[in-house]
Amino acid sequence: MNLKILRHSRGFGVHSPFAYGFITEVLNGGGMYYAFAEEYGRLYGSGVIKDEKERQFFRICSSLKPTEVMDRSGSPRMAEIAKTAIFGGKDCKAIYIRESEDECNPLLILPETPAELPPEAQRILATGRGVIYFPILSSGVAEALFESVREAMPCGMTFRGISNKEGAVMVLRPDLPREDFTLKARL
Repeated sequence: MNLKILRHSRGFGVHSPFAYGFITEVLNGGGMYYAFAEEYGRLYGSGVIKDEKERQFFRICSSLKPTEVMDRSGSPRMAEIAKTAIFGGKDCKAIYIRESEDECNPLLILPETPAELPPEAQRILATGRGVIYFPILSSGVAEALFESVREAMPCGMTFRGISNKEGAVMVLRPDLPREDFTLKARL
């Protein structure tokens, strides 16, 4: 295994404060977040978020605080987890809280086997703001879509190798330098 991947997976050699915190506290964070048990179970009656991939997704949503969630995953559970993370367990119907275009920070959740890139991804790339979540990159199509978006990113960072080395998250923000990280997940 590449030594750089192992080092970056623990935060070593990562010079961006945002990337270091995101890797060590969000992607590899093992602590309990408030809604893993209480709020999520209260709202959705499905108990604790036990799956580590779902916990990691919850931490991503909690950390990045998207203002809009565009769920193309086909899994209602992903939208429920995002809503719980963003709104702190408050039962609300809308997942859309944008005040102005400057405050826009959309989250796009892609399906596990995307056939093509949805138009929402083009909007995120055009504005240079938002988060694109790839749950799995194991298919050739998903890998090709990831690479095409990565090459078109005007700013921001990619974190590949999350969720048991299968997924990726792209964080587009104008204040972040363009940088890519390949990680070894600790699930």
